Amino acid sequence: MAVIHNWDLKDPNNTIYENAQSSDQEYVVSDLGASFGPTGLTWTQRGDLKAYKESKWIHKISPDFIDFNVPAWPALNRWIGRHIPIEDARWMGHLLARLSAQQIKDAFRAAAYPDPKIEEYSGVVRRRIEELNKL
Repeated sequence: MAVIHNWDLKDPNNTIYENAQSSDQEYVVSDLGASFGPTGLTWTQRGDLKAYKESKWIHKISPDFIDFNVPAWPALNRWIGRHIPIEDARWMGHLLARLSAQQIKDAFRAAAYPDPKIEEYSGVVRRRIEELNKL
């Protein structure tokens, strides 16, 4: 969520379902409409490329933890994106690094982003994944 700047990050939009018979977990994320914009609250519904490119998405890095600038409502879920173990952030970076540049572009294309912007948005996503992998 920090990588894509989903400002509507709150518990009702992020759920973990557990299968009682198998103990398998399914992670469900919904309502990504207000993503790829600035850090902090704005009323931009979707995609503000300039703000997304220029936003400081990492707030603080310590030897053991990372804090993301998660653009959520200030009174809600202040813990989300904060005090994340570095190893967890690296793990996520390694998982995201499995996505090819074309797969990332295709995701933006599937979401009906305009062709001229697809390259730029996907470039920001790739750079952020690289940052996670350099932690």
